[in-house]
Order: sequence, then structure tokens, then C-alpha cells
Amino acid sequence: MLYCNTGKTPKVCEVDPTTIMKCSPAQDSYCQAKTCDPADGVCKLKARNEGQSCDNPCTANPTCQSGQCKGTACTTLNMACAGGVCISNACTANSKTCDGNFAYLTCNGTGNGWSPSTPCGAGKYCEAGDCKPQVCTPNQPSCVARLAGTCNTKGSALLPGYTDCQTLPETQYCAAGLCTTCAPQCEGKDCGDDGCGGSCGSCAEKHECLPNGTCVWDIEALGNKWVAIPGGTFMMGCSPGDTACLSDEKPAHQVTVSAFLMFQTEVTEEQYFAVIGAKPSCRVNNPTGVNLPVECVDWYQSRDFCLAVGGRMPTEAEWEYAARAGSTTVYFCGTDSSCLVEYEWLGDWGGNTKRTVAQKKPNGFGLYDLLGNVGEWTNDWFAFYSSESQVDPEGPATGKDRTMRGGYFGSPDDYWGRSSRRQLAFPTVDTNSLGFRCVR
Repeated sequence: MLYCNTGKTPKVCEVDPTTIMKCSPAQDSYCQAKTCDPADGVCKLKARNEGQSCDNPCTANPTCQSGQCKGTACTTLNMACAGGVCISNACTANSKTCDGNFAYLTCNGTGNGWSPSTPCGAGKYCEAGDCKPQVCTPNQPSCVARLAGTCNTKGSALLPGYTDCQTLPETQYCAAGLCTTCAPQCEGKDCGDDGCGGSCGSCAEKHECLPNGTCVWDIEALGNKWVAIPGGTFMMGCSPGDTACLSDEKPAHQVTVSAFLMFQTEVTEEQYFAVIGAKPSCRVNNPTGVNLPVECVDWYQSRDFCLAVGGRMPTEAEWEYAARAGSTTVYFCGTDSSCLVEYEWLGDWGGNTKRTVAQKKPNGFGLYDLLGNVGEWTNDWFAFYSSESQVDPEGPATGKDRTMRGGYFGSPDDYWGRSSRRQLAFPTVDTNSLGFRCVR
């Protein structure tokens, strides 16, 4: 309530000390001055002029507007009304930050203050306003990788002055944050990691280290290449519509093959000599035999070469899957043998002689001369097919004959260029039209 203080000159209207003025922008009286009427000593209201400043504590720059005290609300200004005035937000409402002492602070709903701190949790430290995992125990001896020292107070890194675990007496590597004695694991290994951050040895020139720690010839250093063959499922055996199929190509049956690596070309005379130190070919077409496929090798010689390069002989299923390269037709390139002239040395265009490898187009898997140039040994003993579905079949455990696949330079293209065509021979047989390639 208002009252006139008649003891003052001039008489003024004052707020009763017992009355609390609350923030209420809708009250018209905020735009009205209170003055005493000298005649009767009563406080009367006198409207202020439009645009004149007025007292509205919960708005910014309050002025009289159409008889009301109006301004820009605190919320519109991203401010909060506290203590009867607009104050700036000290933080983004409900946001979090880290206060540097391993604790989170949360901004309150009005954005004008932080909540009490909440611990980040065990094994964390505060950095750049966020709680992050500790990499070592604060103030304790520790190691990260091979570096040993004392962890800093936050647990974020080692203090300057660290040493290498491997330079400490009786220590070799870092394990669970401590430098630990390590016994190298090199038994049966020629190369590779010793399990303690060191090496079991290195391989000779033109050799590579396999994951099992064995050094083998690096076929890519010798001019061939391992081609990645994706796994998949196909129908093995007689192709649909193929009237030339023999009984050993039937019945067609579903086979699933896992992914493997295969030589891009047949093994050449030069590659065979580099690995085995012999020149077995019966048909050497030039003085050096460079890049001509090796032949007159029996199954055992072919197997030994594949082992020396860290591989093995392909199974029949792998060979046919690679030869088809996703096709289902009689010939991998179509239904007529004439399509083979762009890919294989066979028939009339074979010239009755072996040719330099990779002179024609590769098949869909990037393999050259798979169905021509020279025939190729596989790993399997010969057996007739079953109609049952199979996964990675390897053929029978024993037998009399090993299987061979693919035509050669002098064989009829319409018969020997068929993807399902099979041959068999004693494993000790070697001919001037039979070579091989390896898989891994």
C-alpha cells in the first residue's frame, strides 16, 4: 500500500515498509507515478508519459508502453531473473563440464549456476572440460608401451624422465602397466615376433616370413603373384546344356569354397629353377626359359615347390571354382568355345607349343592361362562325384591316380576348354604338356 508522508516537504508517496513489491509486468501501476494530493493528503496515481522509463525488474530496458511497463524478457535475452533483476547465464542450461578435479559440474535449468560436483568415476581424469580414462595410476611407477616412468597426478601420461623397458636390467617389455621380464618365444621359428617386442630372426633375400615364423620363398619377388579368390558356392561338375560331359563329371553338385590365394600364372621355368635349383622341362623354347611355364614335373615335384613358397596344391574344387570365376556356362567365357581365343592357348591357335605366361586376357578372378598353355596338377586323388552338397572338399584320403585340370597348347578347345573337364594320372607321371600352380 502507499501512504502520504506529510512530514516531508514536498509531500511524497512512499511504499509501506511492510509491503513487498513483486515482479509483475502486467500491472499498469508500474507506468504510473504516485504523488500526494495536497488537498486531502491522499496518494493519487498520475500516468507517466509514453516511452518513459519505468520499474520492471524482470525485463531489460523497461519503458511505458500503452500504459504498461514492458521490456525484453530475461528468457528472450538468454538471461535469468534472480533477486528481482535480469542476470546473464553463467553456463548453458543442463550442460556438463569438468572442473579440473576429477569431477563433473552440471549447469542448472536456468543456466545461471553450477550444481555440486559429481565425481568422474574411478580410473578417469579431467581434461579440456571432460572426464577421460586414465592411462596409468596417478603418482605410481608405470609404463606405456615400452616407456617406463612415474605417472603424473592425473594419470594421463608419464612424467618426463622415463626410460625404455628394454634398457632396464632383466626387463624386456611393458605388460599391465609394468616393465616385465619376458622369455622370447622362438622355438621352431626362423623369423617373426618373439613375443617380447623383438625378433626371432630374418629371412634371406627373396624370402618372406609367414605368420607361423617360417621363412619361405617370396613368389612375388620371383615374378608371380598371389591373387585373392573370394569364397563362394557353385555347382561343380557338368555345366547345364553340356552334351560332351563324361561320367566322371557327373552328377553336378553344390560345393562351397572358402576364400584362398592362388598363383596368378602357372609356375615358370625361371621360378622353378630359383626355388628348386633344377630345370625339369622337356620343352624349353628358348635358352633361358624365362616366363615359360615349367612342365615335365610330376605331382611330387609340384607339391614340393608349393610347400617351399608357403603354399600347397589346389583341390579340384578350388581349381574349378577359380576356373569358372562365377560362370555357369560350359566355357567360363560363354557357351561357344570360340570365346576362349582371347583367353587361352588351345586348339588351332595354341600352335602346338607352350607360350610365355600372361599374354592373353585374365579370367574374371584375374588368373591367366588357367584352361590352356599347359595342364595343371591338383592335390586330389581321383574319385567319382557324389550328388551331396560339400564344403571345402579335399577328395579321398588315398587312391591310385591324382587329378589334373585344364587343357594344354595342343588340345582341342571345344573339349579341353570346358570348365568341368577332368583328367587323371599316376602322381609320378611327367609330360611336356603338364605343369602346375599353387594356392595358399
